[in-house]
Amino acid sequence: MIVSLSLLSSIPVPAHGSGTVYLTIYDYGFLPKNENITTGTTVVWNNTGAQGHTVFSNGTPSFQSSTYTLQPYGQPGQHTYSLFFGQAGVYNFYCSIHPFMTGVLNVTGSQVSPPSGGGGGGGPSSGPTSTNGFTDYLIPIIVVAVLVIGGAAFYAWRKRKRSVNQAQH
Repeated sequence: MIVSLSLLSSIPVPAHGSGTVYLTIYDYGFLPKNENITTGTTVVWNNTGAQGHTVFSNGTPSFQSSTYTLQPYGQPGQHTYSLFFGQAGVYNFYCSIHPFMTGVLNVTGSQVSPPSGGGGGGGPSSGPTSTNGFTDYLIPIIVVAVLVIGGAAFYAWRKRKRSVNQAQH
């Protein structure tokens, strides 16, 4: 099954016209992995997996769903993220929780303004953003690392102290 999915992602697909294109997020990947669209298209990512996921792009312009925007399927909360693409370009995207999950949107055509009433939340039609999602995890990772290293050092110190005390008696 994995081989067949990787073969599907390498087959060239003609660009979809403007409208709406749906991409599926599963545990752990995007389907299709590569999508060709034209400017004026809204892309909707739908999380069907059992894990929470995000959609981020550090390109120019960049875009991002909020951390944990796309809740696991069957749990309360938002399961989709939509974005209007008004500028041509190649948009590499990934899940900030699982950075090995990647995909590419190839957008072709002339620049198009978003439809009235919004366009799905900023991004490629409104310019770059400055955050990439990894900073949300930096402090908890540091805290865990300090606790693990501190705990290991305390255990080693205590074990050594016990062995010295036993040797003295």
